[in-house]
Amino acid sequence: MLIRNLGPIGVVGRLNLTTTGLWTFTVYRNGAAWDLSSYSDTPAVTLKVCDLRTRIDLALTGTLAITTAASGVVSYTPHATTEVLDDVSGVFEGRVYLTEATVGRGSSDPFRFSIDDAPGP
Repeated sequence: MLIRNLGPIGVVGRLNLTTTGLWTFTVYRNGAAWDLSSYSDTPAVTLKVCDLRTRIDLALTGTLAITTAASGVVSYTPHATTEVLDDVSGVFEGRVYLTEATVGRGSSDPFRFSIDDAPGP
């Protein structure tokens, strides 16, 4: 399986994604790395992924966590047995949402990536 970043919206540079382990990536807001440290409480973080062909949101079963708040780095751990991304290929658009009591809800810039049935690099 090959997962690659498709371009300039959202994430800059190569995404470090594999469906067998941790996905680590930087989220952007208004074109810059999103400083998540401005959230005083521990925010709830959600990753939403949409299949661009069908425009249907995927029902992800993994866990999203903030890894390095100041530089907007988050990590997604796919579920070991029920991860929907193990069984799909195509072009997808993702967005990270944060919800916190004092600041409210915010969202990252969208980012696109593809999943192919090819061996990784």
